[in-house]
Formats: sequence, structure tokens, C-alpha cells
Amino acid sequence: MQNEPSLSSRITTSQPIRALALILVGLPIITMSNENMQNYLSFSLNTFLSPNYYLWTIFTAPFYEPSIIGAIFSVLALLFLSKTFEQSWSPRELIRFILIVSIGTSFSTFLLVWVLSFFLGSSSLGLVVFSGFSCVIGGFLVAFKQILPEKEVSLICGKLRAKNLPAVYLLISLLFGLIDNMSGFVYSFFGVLIAWIYLRHFQKHEIDGTRGDRSAEFSLKSFLPEGIHSSIDNVSDKIPFVDKNSNQGGNKLGRATLEELQNLNRSNQLFDEEQNDEFLLEDFDFENQINNNESKKD
Repeated sequence: MQNEPSLSSRITTSQPIRALALILVGLPIITMSNENMQNYLSFSLNTFLSPNYYLWTIFTAPFYEPSIIGAIFSVLALLFLSKTFEQSWSPRELIRFILIVSIGTSFSTFLLVWVLSFFLGSSSLGLVVFSGFSCVIGGFLVAFKQILPEKEVSLICGKLRAKNLPAVYLLISLLFGLIDNMSGFVYSFFGVLIAWIYLRHFQKHEIDGTRGDRSAEFSLKSFLPEGIHSSIDNVSDKIPFVDKNSNQGGNKLGRATLEELQNLNRSNQLFDEEQNDEFLLEDFDFENQINNNESKKD
């Protein structure tokens, strides 16, 4: 009977990730003593533009959770999911991924609110406040779907496969948005979308230098229920410049399991050792030839 891994072994040991976890917990504690601090950390169109110009909020808003409960949930998701991504990618790539998703979400939210307020002429949109780590959590679920799509995850409502987690997450965010406000859903939606765009088209794989994951299992339609995939194909075939599925020549390295990546690393190490052994044998044979030639001359 195999021993189950301890709780500490499932949590990342990366110092930057643990520092980020402290920031996620510390910021709401600081704002509890001074509610005005929320205006300096969260994003809204009115404070971002004239006359305040709180431009830094576009960077701080994704890492500020206004509630302690939300901050604790975000920290747990960060610490536990980061371990998987560090093993599949690298600590540096994980930090890059978090920054791309968080900052990209803030810029996308700014553009959306600015365009809507401009065309609708509604000043109330400028008062809507956006903040929270929900965008990065949504991005994590997209990456989890890519790396371990068939892994079953136990939730309160039952077990779900990792490939279905982003859709369920967006659905839950939408339901909470309809009850309270839609700012959390907007952040979650852009987090999922930007994470998919980056992983699908731009992420560079260090093993072979390729970019993205063009496999059909990671296409945009794979995030939707399978029953409507055929309808989506019929529509997308008539629209140019849409994301097409391709099984031929598609890069599936981004979807490799942790075991496959570890086996690949081990095989590379064995190959390097075999090469070194061959070089040593060649040097040994060359020295023997020189010694034989010298003995013949004598």
C-alpha cells in the first residue's frame, strides 16, 4: 500500500509564490483598518482616469481581494495549483503566466468599460469597482485543463474532470454576478480567455522550442459542451480567421502529463550519459592506436 503524499509536499516551495500569497492575505487586512485604501488598490474607470489618475491600480487590482474569505480561497488555490505548474513548466514561466493573465485582464477590463461607457453614455459604469484574484484562478484552471485534462477532481458537488473546470468556474461566477454584480464574472472571464490565448498561441516550450498548443483537445470549442461542437464547426467553417482544430502537426507538448515530462527528462539525461560514454571510448581507442603505432616504430 503506497503512502499518500503529505500536505506539505503538495504545496509549492517557490519563494516568489509564497510572497505573493502573503500579499493576497495582507492587503485585505490593511484595508480593514482604512477603507479609503480600497480606492488605491482596486480598479475603476473614474479613479483610473482624470482627475485622479490612479494608473497603478491596473496592476494592483488583480492581487487585491476585498474580503478575507476570498483572500484565503485565493491563497489555497495559488499554493496547491502552483506545484503542478512548476513541475510542468518552471518557476519563472509560472510567474510570467500569472503576470500575463493578471495584467492582461486589467487592460481588457479597462478597454471594455471605457468602450461601453463611451458608446452607452453611462457614467455609472465608471463607478463599478474591479478587483480580485479570480482572473488568475480562472487562468490556473485553463492550464490545469491543458496539462491534466482527464484528471478527476473531487468537489462539494461531486467529481469533475479537469477539462470541465473552466466552464463550471465561469458558470458559478456568472451566477454570483447575477445575484450581486458582474465585476467578478468579468475578471474571471478575461482570466480564462487570456490564459487560453497565451497557452494556445504564445507559450514557449523549453524542451523543443515550439510555441503554443494547437491540439484539437485544447481548441476554443473544447471549453463548451460537447453536444454543440458540431454546430460550432459548421459555423466556424464559414467564418475566416477563427480558431481551427488541427490534429496534424499540432503541438501537443503543452498537454503532456507530468509523468510524460519526467520520463522525457530522464531519457534526455540517459542519452547525454550514453553520448559521454561513447566519447570516452573513442578517446580510449585513439590513445591505444597511438601507443600501438609508437611501439611498431620502435
